[in-house]
Parts: sequence; C-alpha cells; structure tokens
Amino acid sequence: MHPILKLLGIGQPTGKPEKPTLILTCIKTGTWWRVSRPSEAMHTARDNGLVDFEFGAET
Repeated sequence: MHPILKLLGIGQPTGKPEKPTLILTCIKTGTWWRVSRPSEAMHTARDNGLVDFEFGAET
C-alpha cells in the first residue's frame, strides 16, 4: 500500500471483512456484471439469456 494512502487511512481494515466479489462475463459479447455469490451469477446469467459465460473472483 502506498504510504500516503496509509497515512490518510484509505484502504485500512474497518473490522468487517470485505464481501468477496465475483465477475460474471458473457464470452460472446464481453459484457460483465459484478455479483456477490455464485447463485447470483447463475440467476443473472439466466435472466439475461446468457448461454456462454464464466464467472470468477475479481482480482
């Protein structure tokens, strides 16, 4: 972490663990959605009529 960000307290833990984020990507169009759970990714894919898609952890 950059020292200035550390001094300002930006990016410091707040005591609550950060919610993991997944990215759902349509392979055909490259469109993506940020989701919080695999089940949400599957629902989003189904609701948007996606056939070829993948999801994984945000880096």
